[in-house]
Amino acid sequence: MISGGINAHLAELMLLPDVALRVGPRSILFLTLGLGAYDAPTSLRPGLYAGLSVPVKRLTAFIHYGLHFELGCYGLTVLQLDPRLDFSLTYAVSQAVSVGVGVASQSSGDANGTLEGRGTVSVGL
Repeated sequence: MISGGINAHLAELMLLPDVALRVGPRSILFLTLGLGAYDAPTSLRPGLYAGLSVPVKRLTAFIHYGLHFELGCYGLTVLQLDPRLDFSLTYAVSQAVSVGVGVASQSSGDANGTLEGRGTVSVGL
């Protein structure tokens, strides 16, 4: 169990498959429907989601909306689905390297929600 602050959250292992269906050409515009996680922050709170991706040359915009699991809200072991809206931009520096920024908002139980910001660097082979 991991806890911190007044509103303690329980961290438990949750096994959930990561399955995604992409519709449309990846070079123009594509829709993603999925169960699981679509990026690193959602790997700890998987769920059902839909996403739209728009690539323009080296820049790609992603928007995702879904219902994501929150386990242990306010120290309780109740499993609940909370809405999450996520927007991110990535820029392909080269064929193997991309950088990105993103922002997400997720409501949780009785709370007004959380706002997250992130920066990413991806390196492939």
